[in-house]
Amino acid sequence: MITLDQTADQTRSLPDKNQNEKPSSSSPEQKDTSLPVNPRAEDGKKPTDSQTNNGSQQSAGLNLNLNLNWTPYLKDEKVAQDKFNFQKWDKGLIPADKLIEKDLPRTRADLPLMKDPRVQKMLRDIAAFYCVSNNVEYQQGLLEIVAPFLLFKTKDFHTADCYAYFNSFMRKYFPNILTPKTINHSMKLPHLTTALTFCELMIQYHLSEIGQGLTKNMVDVRTFVTAWIMTLFTKGTPIKLVFEIFDYYIKREDKLFFFYLVVGLLAMNEKTILKLIADDDNSMLIKYLNQSIKAETLVDSDSVKKWFEMADTIKKTTPKSLEIYLNCLGFTGDAFLSLENIKELLDCSRGKILYVYPSEIIAFIRTQKEQSAKTGDREINFKILDLRKNKEGKCIPYSIDMPSKIYKDHSLVVPLLQTVLVEEKNSHICLMVTGDEDKEENEMAIAILEFLITNNKNYLSMLLGGYNSLIAEMEKKKVTQVIEDKSIFQKFKEIFFK
Repeated sequence: MITLDQTADQTRSLPDKNQNEKPSSSSPEQKDTSLPVNPRAEDGKKPTDSQTNNGSQQSAGLNLNLNLNWTPYLKDEKVAQDKFNFQKWDKGLIPADKLIEKDLPRTRADLPLMKDPRVQKMLRDIAAFYCVSNNVEYQQGLLEIVAPFLLFKTKDFHTADCYAYFNSFMRKYFPNILTPKTINHSMKLPHLTTALTFCELMIQYHLSEIGQGLTKNMVDVRTFVTAWIMTLFTKGTPIKLVFEIFDYYIKREDKLFFFYLVVGLLAMNEKTILKLIADDDNSMLIKYLNQSIKAETLVDSDSVKKWFEMADTIKKTTPKSLEIYLNCLGFTGDAFLSLENIKELLDCSRGKILYVYPSEIIAFIRTQKEQSAKTGDREINFKILDLRKNKEGKCIPYSIDMPSKIYKDHSLVVPLLQTVLVEEKNSHICLMVTGDEDKEENEMAIAILEFLITNNKNYLSMLLGGYNSLIAEMEKKKVTQVIEDKSIFQKFKEIFFK
């Protein structure tokens, strides 16, 4: 059994003389290459103090003092086959080699070990075979994710083992953003486009003031978020913290968790970012987001832990519908999509708001009626902003009833929304129209969203398909006692229409 309990130091990371031997068998059945807890305690020799220091790890001559155990999360039936395939590969040139060669000198340049030509060759081989075997495009920064896995190399844990576990990590925990698709005779990365779009939507949802400030200053989130995603925040991060980031990330077992880390990193530095936005100095703002924010935030183990805890909180306050939608698009699953799937991925890049599925609203209402603390793994206080012109006496519990008179007298809208901004500051406002076919209601919804976003209201969404879809979902699931004859929120009528 292969375990990933320790990384190798600089000496043990160097290639051994039998490293490049081809497997003699045509099957993946091979000798067990377990990594000992004390890798130098061989032949009955007593380990040194540094080797017995609570699972201490050394990497590139650094005492990292970590005790990792990734095997339960990464080892599966494909690991042995991946190792075998890597050993069989002829290590020949591939089209991406020019890009890889450019990346090699700047990958972990802070570690002397990574300047060794033999180690750089191993980095190249792992990255190249990953691209070949998974039919993905090499993107700048991928070597930053490869490097930590190569540092596990020992005399008994070969480069092929490092590759197999790296590939397992990418397969299980890295989103499908590197798979190219041909659209109109040109190659595109639809999953990457989707990831960047939803990062922008997530920032708008949780940090509206930052989102508005970036838009006002014409700073595209792609200019800094792309590198964060492509390297999983490893670029320029001290190697010890990289292992800790990967450890926390793996144990979340969530391919979409990087969304919450993006927002979490910004949230931890909200005051600094807003000050830079207010200073109206784009050069300093962009420099901070591209270079300084990670270096100033991720300074030690405690800061990494705090960052992941912040991301956990953000996940709990993000509608589950986001994950469901991305799963439906094949974002976290099979990368072999139909042409319709690919076009939908690219089309969603034009979205400006998060959509909530009717099933999530139904689950929320039922949970509230049962006085449960939360809905599943989410902690969201939804308020439905009911924009229907004709409610027919049927209201949604936990809703804010916008009177139909707003369609005849638009001057009534702003005072109502100003009340929402004050009284529902921390509520998750989900706008609901009758259905997609009502043009006037949808135009009103857009106008209301723009007003609330402009006034820095966090937690804004739209009910997908509107009231009609909610009723259809209730009938499908045979749900009763969700629709009521009277809304429990009548404050706006009481204030303005006595």
